[in-house]
Amino acid sequence: MDKLKIKNRYEEALKLKSREQYAKALKDELSKQEWKDELDDLSTHMESIASEKEYEKFMNKLVDLFDKVYEKIAAPGLDKFIEWIKENSKNETNADKLRAFLIKDYEKYSSKIDDILAAIDSLPNDKGEKRIFSSMITKFQTEQKSVVLNFLNKPDLFVNNIDAFLDSLKTEFEGLAGLSELSYTSVEDLYNDEQKKDQTISFYITIINNALAEGQSIKAIDDAEKNHKLWIRAQSRITSIKKCISILEKTGIAKSNDEDLKYLFTRFDKEMLKTKGDVSRVLCEYIEKTWDPLQTKYEAIKSFYEEEELEIDENDWVNYEKKADLDILLLTYRKVRADNVLPTLRSTSLDKVGSTISKCHSSIIEFQNLESSTRVTIKQHIEDFYKQYAAKRSMLEKLVAKQEQLKNQFDSLYSENSRDKLLPNIKSGYESLNIDGTLLLAMSKDNATIYETLSDMKKAKETFMNILKQSQMEEQLEWINSFGDNTTIEISNFDRQKLEDLLSKGLITLSFTKTF
Repeated sequence: MDKLKIKNRYEEALKLKSREQYAKALKDELSKQEWKDELDDLSTHMESIASEKEYEKFMNKLVDLFDKVYEKIAAPGLDKFIEWIKENSKNETNADKLRAFLIKDYEKYSSKIDDILAAIDSLPNDKGEKRIFSSMITKFQTEQKSVVLNFLNKPDLFVNNIDAFLDSLKTEFEGLAGLSELSYTSVEDLYNDEQKKDQTISFYITIINNALAEGQSIKAIDDAEKNHKLWIRAQSRITSIKKCISILEKTGIAKSNDEDLKYLFTRFDKEMLKTKGDVSRVLCEYIEKTWDPLQTKYEAIKSFYEEEELEIDENDWVNYEKKADLDILLLTYRKVRADNVLPTLRSTSLDKVGSTISKCHSSIIEFQNLESSTRVTIKQHIEDFYKQYAAKRSMLEKLVAKQEQLKNQFDSLYSENSRDKLLPNIKSGYESLNIDGTLLLAMSKDNATIYETLSDMKKAKETFMNILKQSQMEEQLEWINSFGDNTTIEISNFDRQKLEDLLSKGLITLSFTKTF
């Protein structure tokens, strides 16, 4: 007779007997007359013990009675556990073997088994209102069935595997039961306090529901998760689904005043979570790599076409040296303006929306690049013209110094205070082209900077030539300019009269070099 085992069983029986969920059933069972009759029979027998052999026989009967009582006390929890095992294994034979194995030392396992049963009972079910995470609970239970089957199919190893088996069930079910979100019956239960106040959050409901549908699998999604408990994976999935709501909220689409943009966003609701994996990572990657670039292009297109189309007349530069550059720019502008895709975007098939936006955006970017390079070319050309005539100022000043009738023309060319102030205006013209986008505006009728600047350039050239002609020094200047930077005059091209004229007007100085 194992007195220690009896003592342990007695103490465990007292605990089991006092447990609320089994108290009434045990009281009814132990109040039956058959138990009282067996005990009375033993009591009568005890009074007639006359030898050690009879004492041993009595004690064996007493232990047998105690074991029967203990088994009845243990039965409610153990039977419920075995019933659950049978439901999850469909292997009644080995389940009965497990019961027989457990009852022998039930005091060792009863606490864990009761904890397991309590956790299982605390899991929400759909008998009343449907829960939004019922699919996750079902998947969890399916995984546990596999655990039960694997254990039950090896009855010879019960003694070796029982502790790990019960510990695993206890950890998993208690962990899962501790996830308060499993009792949620509405998507709104997932919202934080701020989100609950945000009336626009419902805009994302379809995508949130997709995240709920796609995000309840508890299969390992990477190597790191293979070592995680199932309940931890479940917790991670719930966290990920909540994070999806924050990711969607951060896009700000729901608060946008652009109804076309909002409609465009909703068209991609099924695409956003098409890739398998952690739903928040999948959604975040889609937003960052697909939606954000698409939205940026959409907004650039919208901004471009929201600007009123400029009225431009190509006749404004009909005789300009860089006419071809401005003609190409204007032709490209008109073509891009005619290719606005936004009005037809709602009717564009979803598989072509991305490419349609990208193509339109690329056309705008190509045009803007062309405008930028053409702007640099035109600005430089006008600036070069300005510098060319600005460099002639000192020469003209000497020409007009002794010819008062030419002073007004000189002032119209160079003076800020003159009515025409041709070169100052030309300078303002090219300085207005310092920023991308300014050339097209300068070409427009409303702005007319190009037209006015080209007109001033034409007038400046004519004024300059008039001064030369009226000063009667045109021929002399052309002759001296024909030498370029060369200041050596050979006898073959020596012209005494022209040199005297230039010297007398102060347009040149004369020096010589001795060759002997």
